[in-house]
Amino acid sequence: MPSVSDLKAAGSCHALLLPDLPSGPLCAYRKKASFNWKEMAVFIEDEDLIQFKSRVFTAFEHDPLFARLPGEELSLEKYRELTFLRCKRLFEYDFLRLEDILEKPLKIMVLITCLGMYDWSLGAKYLLNSQVAGGTSAMAGDLAALSSGYVHEITTVQTALEDCKRECLPYFRDDSGEVAALARCSKKEKKSWNSKFYFIVVFRSAIESSGSERHEEFLKQNGNMENFGCFALTELSHGSNTKNMRTVAKYDPSTQEFVIHSPDFEAAKFWIGNLGKNATHAVVYAQLHTSDGQCHGLHSFVVQVRDPKTLLPMPGVLVGDIGRKLGQNGLDNGYVSIHRLKVTAQTL
Repeated sequence: MPSVSDLKAAGSCHALLLPDLPSGPLCAYRKKASFNWKEMAVFIEDEDLIQFKSRVFTAFEHDPLFARLPGEELSLEKYRELTFLRCKRLFEYDFLRLEDILEKPLKIMVLITCLGMYDWSLGAKYLLNSQVAGGTSAMAGDLAALSSGYVHEITTVQTALEDCKRECLPYFRDDSGEVAALARCSKKEKKSWNSKFYFIVVFRSAIESSGSERHEEFLKQNGNMENFGCFALTELSHGSNTKNMRTVAKYDPSTQEFVIHSPDFEAAKFWIGNLGKNATHAVVYAQLHTSDGQCHGLHSFVVQVRDPKTLLPMPGVLVGDIGRKLGQNGLDNGYVSIHRLKVTAQTL
């Protein structure tokens, strides 16, 4: 049983970790609690996670880009512009590294929660373009669902993360027991990591988990924000019914190219996050047809939809914004219809 001095020391530590809440009308009710709320917070989240959460919120608090005025009303264009700039700043902060995730997988959930408490539009935009830490694949349950507010799935995700960490950690430790850099792992080991963490489908992680070495330069550009991506699966008529997606990619062996085509507007990719205004590239899912007439099912292609410098649509691409939604209007959901666009075999 801890001594009185131990309890006092713990209380002092918790006071430094969790400052007292501002005085106000709720103080009287808090004093009626039968437990110390700071001890409860440390018990639930532990000190590392609380410190990490404080780091994120402190960065937001001191960065003018994240400042918001009570009751301010932003135009749709201004809101989306700010969301994109804030998303770019998140990549600069680099809150989570691979080593951090391996040592404490729940930091992913804390970051998602922090972004959601600030603005779910920002959280969704950030996660749709890239995974939380550069170099890993999809890492944290259905983050897209979480970013829409389905936080009740966190418990399931936490269990999955712990299982993944336990199974994958040997790949990332060197002889001294320290976490090794991902670059030191073989392609086979990376693929094992990718498959274990394949819980979400977002732009960068979709390429990392299903791509190959030929996509590495493209991923490097994505990490530097030289391109900005989205995940284009859903179609206007088919929602998430992946088997019946109607976008087609026909292979031409004479040129070694694929011709990607939306047969009609109902086959347009629709409700795609990041596509409305900012995405320059999309992971487009299409039914792959070969010259012998056989359909080989759904395959993914990295397709450039806009010029990165002007953001104007590429030839053969009709792309636009679906407009204001009931919520998350900082996220630019869009549509794209592709007319006989030729892409190289390397985009597969």
